[in-house]
Amino acid sequence: MCGISRNRGSVAAVRGPHALMFVLLVGATANGAAPERAPPEKEVPRSGKPLDLRTPDINKLVSAEELARLIKGRVDSDVDEIKVEGARELRPPDTPVVWPGLLAPFWALAHPTQAWRILAPIPVDQMRNAGK
Repeated sequence: MCGISRNRGSVAAVRGPHALMFVLLVGATANGAAPERAPPEKEVPRSGKPLDLRTPDINKLVSAEELARLIKGRVDSDVDEIKVEGARELRPPDTPVVWPGLLAPFWALAHPTQAWRILAPIPVDQMRNAGK
C-alpha cells in the first residue's frame, strides 16, 4: 500500500516508495528551510552580430588540388560510363481518372464505389497532368 494513513489522532504514517522523499520534504518545510538556489550567473554581453550558420563554400574548406585528389580516388577507372538518352514515360495514376465538369455525375454513375471522388480534390499522383 502506498500513501499516507492516519493512525492515532494527528500522527501520520507514510508507507511506500515515496516515504523518504515525503519525510525530507516535510522536514525541510517544518524547519523553515527552503532549498538553496545557486547565485545568478553574470550576464554575458552579447555581440551585435548574429551567428552565420550557413554552409561555407567548399573551396574555402578544401584546396582545389585536395578536392581533385579526393574525387579522383572515388571514381573507379574500371567502370564504363553509360549514357541513356530518352524521356521517362509517365506511369498511369494509381487512382482512377475522374471525368471533369458536367461529365463527372455520369462517371459517378458508372463507378458507384468511387463516386465520392467527384467531390474530392485532384489526387497527388494526377497533379502533374492537371493543367493538360
